[in-house]
Amino acid sequence: MRRFRASDKPGAPRAGRRWRILAAMSPALRLALCALTLTAACGNDEHTPVDAPVQIDAAAVDAPATDADLDAVTVDAATDAASSVQVISCSGTTPAATIAATNFMFSPMAVTISVDDVVRVTSVGSHTFTSDTGLFDTSIGQDTCVRFTAAGTFPYHCTVHPSMTGTVTVQ
Repeated sequence: MRRFRASDKPGAPRAGRRWRILAAMSPALRLALCALTLTAACGNDEHTPVDAPVQIDAAAVDAPATDADLDAVTVDAATDAASSVQVISCSGTTPAATIAATNFMFSPMAVTISVDDVVRVTSVGSHTFTSDTGLFDTSIGQDTCVRFTAAGTFPYHCTVHPSMTGTVTVQ
């Protein structure tokens, strides 16, 4: 008994012709054609970001938020949060504390200062000094001075390296 193929039906395209052309090519040419096809299919376009891999602490993701976590991102309710922090010029400023952003960490990670004190952040490499609550954000590699004009706890991180974190406590 003879089996019918799609190409046996009247008016059907002849799929066998493509295979005959491919079989006539040299193995190197076939390999190059396959590689080109895969590269085009899996290639990157402008909508796909290409970043360095980010390590995520699975325990921190799965853990529910605690009251301590919520306290870490709040500022005194009586204070307007937007005016509690000012990014200022470092020239002529004497900082109460200096934080170094280097070797994938902030050093020290936590500082305690008084109201109206200035913190200077020195950045070696591609790091930012960014508030977790959006109160301040600095450019990559820029030395920055920040004046804290209200009491509270101000958590921060590096946007390039999210595992770099710290806090400024203002008393």
